[in-house]
Amino acid sequence: MYGQQISLSETEELGVVAERIAVAAVPQLVLPGSCTRTTFTAACQTQFFTSLIRSAWRRPATTQEVDRIKQVYTSTLASGLTVNESLEAVVATLVMSPSFLYRTETTMTPYEVASRLSYAVWASGPDEELLDAARDGLLATAEGRAAQLERLLKGRQFPVTARGEAEAASATIGYAENTWWNLWGNGTLTVNLTLAVPVEAVAARVWQQHGGTEDARMEMRVDGVRVSQATVSALSDSPMLLVVPTALAAGAHTIEIEFLNNYIMGSDDRNLYIDWVELRGNRVEAVANEAAANFVAEWLGASAVDITRKDQSYLVGTSPTLQADLQTEFARTAGTVALDPAGHFEQLLAGDFTYANDTLARHYGFSGTFTSEFTRVPLDGNERRGVLTQGLVMAAHTKESGEFSVIQLGKFVRERTLCQTLSPPPTGVATAFSEEQYPAGWTHRQKFTAHTQVNQPCAGCHAAMNPPGYAFYRLDPLGRTRLLDSQGRPFDTSGDLQNIDGKTESFTNVGEMLLKIGQSKTSRSCFVRSFMTFGLGRQLAAHDNALEERLNTAFEASGGNIRTLFVEWVKSDQFLEPGPRAPEDTP
Repeated sequence: MYGQQISLSETEELGVVAERIAVAAVPQLVLPGSCTRTTFTAACQTQFFTSLIRSAWRRPATTQEVDRIKQVYTSTLASGLTVNESLEAVVATLVMSPSFLYRTETTMTPYEVASRLSYAVWASGPDEELLDAARDGLLATAEGRAAQLERLLKGRQFPVTARGEAEAASATIGYAENTWWNLWGNGTLTVNLTLAVPVEAVAARVWQQHGGTEDARMEMRVDGVRVSQATVSALSDSPMLLVVPTALAAGAHTIEIEFLNNYIMGSDDRNLYIDWVELRGNRVEAVANEAAANFVAEWLGASAVDITRKDQSYLVGTSPTLQADLQTEFARTAGTVALDPAGHFEQLLAGDFTYANDTLARHYGFSGTFTSEFTRVPLDGNERRGVLTQGLVMAAHTKESGEFSVIQLGKFVRERTLCQTLSPPPTGVATAFSEEQYPAGWTHRQKFTAHTQVNQPCAGCHAAMNPPGYAFYRLDPLGRTRLLDSQGRPFDTSGDLQNIDGKTESFTNVGEMLLKIGQSKTSRSCFVRSFMTFGLGRQLAAHDNALEERLNTAFEASGGNIRTLFVEWVKSDQFLEPGPRAPEDTP
């Protein structure tokens, strides 16, 4: 798809969504400098809207665009709306714009490169640092793009602070004066603060009253350890911001500021004034892991699962949080494997671990002690391996009735993990399957095998499709183990997996089958194509062959390290090239 038009009804729905976004976003908007909602001057508007457009549209705004957005604000304000309501109109306008809705890839400007990189790693728009890198030309080189990739892979950072106002603290010598604390006589101010994330810096806003021949000097200590000695050169009419980088664990800390050189001679007095003290850090959101998990979910067709639509008999006794728990299990597993520097593709399909909390452990029947927190859990490697045996994926590829479908699961394995397209049944072939027409003593496998061998035109596809479907017999539609059928007989999950790396591989259970698929070059090549489709946001074309060859070569050389795909793609010359412009360029 090279472009998309939306209908009138979709436009109306978009308008509703844009309004909701605007209402949620406006209270969180931080105006620049000394600008406030009561002093939102024309200069403030220009500065703020220029920055807001840059973030929303992922590129610099033109003068004309800023003027148009200012006009939206001033006209709505003049109509009687409040400042916040007028800002909501601005945000809704930005969200409704094609510049927000569509990612352009024309000549791959530096800002389009930044968007391609950000959406590939975070599944969202670039942050300020990435936009600055685009502005400064840093994304033109493979090294510059790789450096930004490494930063993005660490997650999106949000500043977190804990501030203690000086007048609310305690000091050995001095007195509170309005919102400041005046230290004299070499007094010490003590502030107790707690930060929920690791501390990266300690800051204080200070000024001095100059006396004698030298400026005031101070010492800052954290938990009894000196982190800085500083000269306060700023006088009372110009406060100084002191920021001291430091590395401390998250939690409670005691900050002390001691005045070192008190001086008084008649009316000539030197004092140290402190406004506030602050701990600074960053909360990190693992958005790269989430984006990687989203890609894996799309690849495996598990991105839109609703377990509540399953037959209610399968939901009896399950936790109300099961849907969310299954999604967390999948995201933790897929995200961890995909972005771990030591992770590899085989672990994705055949890893011997998963993540579970107490409710999910009960669901699966895991032994051990669990809490509400998700922890890594070892798997037996027979009935469970990798993400394909997780409840979320099983729910995605089993019928809502709960009826086990050999075709549905077998087709899923063939097409999603091996990129092997299976033809639909020939016209006129009866496909309905009824167990009643076969001997009652036969197993489901015996009956279904007989059914699919009747029509010779279909037998070839079923020979490829049935065995991987049979392999999942011992899992129910929510991923729980069921070792025996309805008549108390063990399921036969063995089979032959045809056409994998040009040969046939035998297996006895689903764990063995997934291990063989995970170790195959066929599946790794399929994964590369899926990765490219997700990253480029479109179907592959002949134009992409060189990049596909490069990624396959690097992926094989790394032993299937998924992180390598991100690195090699971002560093490649093709990353800077626009996609094909015409549909006839498809393979």
